[in-house]
Amino acid sequence: MTEHRYRLLRLPSRSRPLLTGVTFVGDLLLLLLFTAVGIYTHGGYAWEMPMYTLETLFPFLLAWVIIAPVVGLYHRETLGDYKSTAIRLTIGWIAVSLLGGAIRATDYFLGGAPLDFIAVNIIFGLLFLLPWRFAIAWVLGRN
Repeated sequence: MTEHRYRLLRLPSRSRPLLTGVTFVGDLLLLLLFTAVGIYTHGGYAWEMPMYTLETLFPFLLAWVIIAPVVGLYHRETLGDYKSTAIRLTIGWIAVSLLGGAIRATDYFLGGAPLDFIAVNIIFGLLFLLPWRFAIAWVLGRN
C-alpha cells in the first residue's frame, strides 16, 4: 500500500540527469531570488532595476558556475544524500561568497564587498539554498 502511495515520487534512473538540470536551474533561480531579497532589504525592487540586479548577481553567479562543479554539488551521491549535501553546499557556498565578493570588489562592479557583507551573504545564502537542496535529496532518496 505504501509503495503505491509514493509511486508518483519515484523517478526512473534515466531521469536523474534531468533532475540534475532541474537542480542547476533551481539553484540559479534561488541565487536570483536571494539577490532580489537583498536588494529589497536595502529599499530597492529588483524588477525596477534589472541592470543593477544583474550586476549584483553576476559575480556570485560566475563564482557558482566555477565552484559548484569543483566541490561536487551536482554529483549523484551529493544530490541524494543530506549529509553530503550539507557539507558540500556549506563549503561551496563559503567559497562562492568569497570568490564572488572578490569579483564584486573589483572596479568592474558596484557595491564592494566588506567583510560584514560576506558574512551575511554566507549565512543567508545557506538559508536560501539548503532547504532546496534538502528537498532534492529527499526526492532522490525516495527513488
